[in-house]
Amino acid sequence: MVIDYSTWKHGAEFRLKQGKGRLKLPQPPIETGYKTCIWCLTTKKAEEFVKNSRCEGGRANRCRECDRERLRDNRKRLGNEAGQRRARKSRLKSLFGLTVEQYDEMLDQQKGVCKICGRPCSSGRRLAVDHCHETGKIRGLLCGNCNKGIGNFQDSVPVLRSAIEYLES
Repeated sequence: MVIDYSTWKHGAEFRLKQGKGRLKLPQPPIETGYKTCIWCLTTKKAEEFVKNSRCEGGRANRCRECDRERLRDNRKRLGNEAGQRRARKSRLKSLFGLTVEQYDEMLDQQKGVCKICGRPCSSGRRLAVDHCHETGKIRGLLCGNCNKGIGNFQDSVPVLRSAIEYLES
């Protein structure tokens, strides 16, 4: 059976489910350094695919052009706010093990202000989650300036004491 790949719109038929697994179609041999996009079904240089260590050959299965188009479609379909909410939820969970509700509870306990300077974030952004880089323990929510300041002093109490002595002299 000969299949005409060129008539398939964005490889939709390629992603057909068959039973529990995906339908795998026989691929024609491809030269080394080239890869076939699963959406547009065109063979392109491997450099035209985003790096992804989980995919075959260390490159994503969609070319950059198709990936951009897919992201654009998702933003239109889901709206930018939904994507931002989902990204925030994911970032809080993966970096700090926090849920959005736990973050909001901490923010309420601090009355919406930085734990160090007592002011809301001057840039209008959310307060940053401050944590110990050795233990991972969350210390509180800080404005961007205080968070950067502690980071620049490398979370070192002796260095901070020295800076205080310097400022008081």
